[in-house]
Amino acid sequence: MRLKNLDAETVEKYAMIGCTLREIADRFGVGHETIRRKYKEALQRGRALGKMKIRKAIWDVGVEKENTSILLHLAKHELGQHDKIRQELTGADGEPIETRQKADDLSQLSVEELEQLASIRKKIES
Repeated sequence: MRLKNLDAETVEKYAMIGCTLREIADRFGVGHETIRRKYKEALQRGRALGKMKIRKAIWDVGVEKENTSILLHLAKHELGQHDKIRQELTGADGEPIETRQKADDLSQLSVEELEQLASIRKKIES
């Protein structure tokens, strides 16, 4: 089938079932840019209709047949609900948790160890 057998309605049907631009072009033996250029609106309409059909199917299975998994999916995506649990942690007696690191006690280091630390600090700062 060549381009002469191709029309907007046919492109729309293929787009609706999720065919890619290249798949439609290959099916009709034409370049994908030709399809994109000549049938842009049909592609958009078909893709929109396909998404709407998927949404309708999800709705039917979830709501009308009361499928719990689908209902949870709809609640999360359509209603903004989520499974996240907010949890707060506190320190002793409800006080904030100390997050600062306490400085090491350098008074126990030897002069040689202090000199090594000073040398490392210089290298890092330069």
